[in-house]
Amino acid sequence: MWPRPLLSASESRADVLPRWVRSLDDYWSWFAEQLDYSGGRLEGESVQVQVVEDAATGERLALIIGRQRVIFHGGSWLEFRVVVDRSLEQVEYNYHYSSAEGDLIWRMDKHPGHGELSHIHRPGGRPDPYSDVDITDVLSEIVKQLE
Repeated sequence: MWPRPLLSASESRADVLPRWVRSLDDYWSWFAEQLDYSGGRLEGESVQVQVVEDAATGERLALIIGRQRVIFHGGSWLEFRVVVDRSLEQVEYNYHYSSAEGDLIWRMDKHPGHGELSHIHRPGGRPDPYSDVDITDVLSEIVKQLE
């Protein structure tokens, strides 16, 4: 079991990355490390990432962590997709957490098309504004659900 995070999603730390995370490659490694510590099992063999580069310069502009799933003890699962720009900000994300039966527990999103860019969906309700989250916040919320 991984150490319990100090903050919950209600006390978001999405804007605080470890000091060693200084590039898109570092972000990718850090994200994969968080999944390794989660206690869940990634459906694929490794975190799937697409690097977006400037065609003329080859400069890395963004990272797209493609739609993937982590399965937790008891069968609940987290499906995620994250887009990170070169300033290491998550400009879009979708963290969808469901029961083993596939019923929505919550989905945290950040994407264009909503009045509030960051929001949460709960079963049977409309999206509610929600603080930005990162993978550590999301995993912290899942740990609470699993306790």
